[in-house]
Amino acid sequence: MAYHVSMPHGIFTAEGVWFHTTDELLNAFSPEVVERMGLERLLREASAWARFPAHAAVWMLLVFLVTSSAAQAVLGALAVYLFLAIFGPGLVRPGGARLAVHLSKPIVQGLAYVGVLSFLAADGRLGATGAGLAGFILLRWGVVDALVRPLARRAPGMKRTLPAPDRTLRNLIIRYALQQGTYTDEVADMEASMLRIWNYRKSGRAGSDR
Repeated sequence: MAYHVSMPHGIFTAEGVWFHTTDELLNAFSPEVVERMGLERLLREASAWARFPAHAAVWMLLVFLVTSSAAQAVLGALAVYLFLAIFGPGLVRPGGARLAVHLSKPIVQGLAYVGVLSFLAADGRLGATGAGLAGFILLRWGVVDALVRPLARRAPGMKRTLPAPDRTLRNLIIRYALQQGTYTDEVADMEASMLRIWNYRKSGRAGSDR
């Protein structure tokens, strides 16, 4: 099964992440990086980091449940989510993106939650156990994404920028290019192309809603 589907106005990955770019544009933007790393790997790592706010919140909720009250744990996890939803694309690094791929695996998260929630339940902390279970479900199922990410888009300076997945992919490729000594100066052209595709998709969606 293919990891991503390329369409005339974007790339859609198996995780449900949409990039407003094309295979051809990415190859033109930094052919050395695409050739060396492989397009699928770049998309997989960018997708994992684009969804990292939710996955980081999953892990931090678990940590906070052990070290603080249930209410503080929930607020702390939401703060982590919101911070990464706003600033995450600018923080992406190759090593971090690779780590995000592993930390996003359902089996890894599931085993960690089974272990920690079992410990909390045995310790009589039923409120923390319930908060952990509810938080895990809401974060994994994308409910928190749907509710909180629109707020992140309204943060100062965010409305005029590319969507977070596109900024993540762009920045990840630039970081790899710098790491390999093949920095590209086509950033403005790539952003302009992404914006054209993004605006096309938004106008098409608006037209279909009427």
